[in-house]
Amino acid sequence: MTDTATGTGTDTATGTGTGTDAVCAVADGPAPAAWTALDTLPARGTAWFRLAVEGRHGILEPPAVHPGDAGHADVRARRLAAAGSGHPHLLAYWDAAPAAPTGPGDHALLAALLAADVRAWIAGHDTPATGDLVPAALPARRRLRVVDLDTAAIADHALLPVPDSAP
Repeated sequence: MTDTATGTGTDTATGTGTGTDAVCAVADGPAPAAWTALDTLPARGTAWFRLAVEGRHGILEPPAVHPGDAGHADVRARRLAAAGSGHPHLLAYWDAAPAAPTGPGDHALLAALLAADVRAWIAGHDTPATGDLVPAALPARRRLRVVDLDTAAIADHALLPVPDSAP
């Protein structure tokens, strides 16, 4: 099941619109390939936030808030390249995996992390990622966040857009 929510930012102090739009997509299973169709949202002025669950791992894709930011197609391409010769298995998993066995605690943790990214974006802050795998100054829109739902451990991985010249 995939849920997509859209909204327009509102300045809580004045009650007026901030002119910011966002789309948040959540899949209780692997992210559907159809999400790539929404990668054009940042070019139209709409931020694009994505969250999926693979087994017992939450996958928070980098928010795409500016034209040229890493979209879902970039995430798929980078993850397939990292899988090396195992990429056919990863594709098969993405296409056939059942909904993940998640519960209310898992949902609360993942929703809080997604909401933190949205809040930071609305406030104009670029939340830096932390962890051993990335430099401390890596902004949220340049990282793939993997959350282990059994331990609540968070691992941030650098992720940049795939260049147009890539095969």
